[in-house]
Amino acid sequence: MFLVVLLSLVAVRAYTVTFIADPHYDPLYKEDSNPNESCRTGGGAAPNITYPYGQYRCGAVDKALDVLVNALRQTTKTSNISFMIGDVILGKHTTREEHDQAIEALYNKVCSGVAGPLYPVLGNTEFYGIGQSSTNEEILSQIKKLAELTGLENISSTAYKQFLKGGYYSIRDGRLKFLVLNTGLYNALQKRTEDDPLGQLAFVRAELEDCRKSKCRVAIIQHIPLMMSTYTGAYTMQQRYSDALRHLYCEYYDVVANIHAAEDHRDEFKLIYCQDNNSGIPLFMLPAISPNRYNNPGYRQVELSPKTGNLMDYVQYYLDLGLANIKTRTENVYTRHRTGHNAPTVNYSLEYRFSDEYGPSIMRHLDDQKLIVATMKTEGWGTYVPMRALYIALQNDPGVWSVFHSHMSSLCYDKKISFICAARAITIESYKSCLAKLQ
Repeated sequence: MFLVVLLSLVAVRAYTVTFIADPHYDPLYKEDSNPNESCRTGGGAAPNITYPYGQYRCGAVDKALDVLVNALRQTTKTSNISFMIGDVILGKHTTREEHDQAIEALYNKVCSGVAGPLYPVLGNTEFYGIGQSSTNEEILSQIKKLAELTGLENISSTAYKQFLKGGYYSIRDGRLKFLVLNTGLYNALQKRTEDDPLGQLAFVRAELEDCRKSKCRVAIIQHIPLMMSTYTGAYTMQQRYSDALRHLYCEYYDVVANIHAAEDHRDEFKLIYCQDNNSGIPLFMLPAISPNRYNNPGYRQVELSPKTGNLMDYVQYYLDLGLANIKTRTENVYTRHRTGHNAPTVNYSLEYRFSDEYGPSIMRHLDDQKLIVATMKTEGWGTYVPMRALYIALQNDPGVWSVFHSHMSSLCYDKKISFICAARAITIESYKSCLAKLQ
């Protein structure tokens, strides 16, 4: 009952943002490939078994993206703005022309399902052949081309002009500002040595200072997150730039409401401590469209306060990739033998709403009930205080951790199929046959 009252208190009109992250689109994927060998080489799968919606450890494929587009048509009807966060393509194309065609095809496809503008957030794979020895002129040349391929030049002339200076820009709507970074400049593999590549840090400082003076709040969007990656156990961004951004964000922690990042393909969060344990900035890690890190495809819709920029709540959707491929095989059976019957359909499903999934756990770890009511009513679930309470719950409550862990990979249980097959198979042949059919 208490939670219902709380939820009614936060039911204010929100500014809805749709995040589509890490598609790793691969137009060269083969349905009968074996990811252990190559997702682009046919004939590696078990006989008569195909995976039209893609496979774990491969990039996103056309048929799965078509399902995503259908889902976006339904869920973005009330969305105010949408962002596509790199890495948008799998890359590894033999020519620059093929590389650019893949990026343009992906944006055209996703844009067809999104209500309103789709803004780009650059990752790593958007750049072709860029490395440690690449000059700023080479990088800026590719950034100019990316502005064309992503359609940014047709969305906002102001954002487009700023984007050309380094792949970063800002968008302001009332008291809410979105600050979009190009963290490809800080990729750990490039090993850049400049203090401020293409002036991005100076731009961030100027934008945050402007918001402090004009009383707006900022939501920061970047591909590579700050600090350590739980997936790799290392810095994905060069540490010097991660530290520089962290210090800058904390200098303006009264302005920065939240940070949204991708790269790890995992639904997680980080807490950026600023002055003490009671003040800081929450960083939300986004699920990925690509299943290439043993995750189901997923995307998130965030509800921000239009006045404070605080994260009031969010909803997450996912596609059960294994089930999608199984339904296709079932559909073939219906087509051949049961004409006239409704064949199984493949859709994205609601995975969870943050307040429903974690609200009770957060409340249990906030001692002052009056503080809970006040916080949820005026600030939302995704502010620093409740996120710190969730952090404590994850340390102390195995049940909360179990739920959180299941969402890390968008409900991809990589050992579930192995168990189902091993529990009944009596030969290695029957076990492998079962795996081939269920994956």
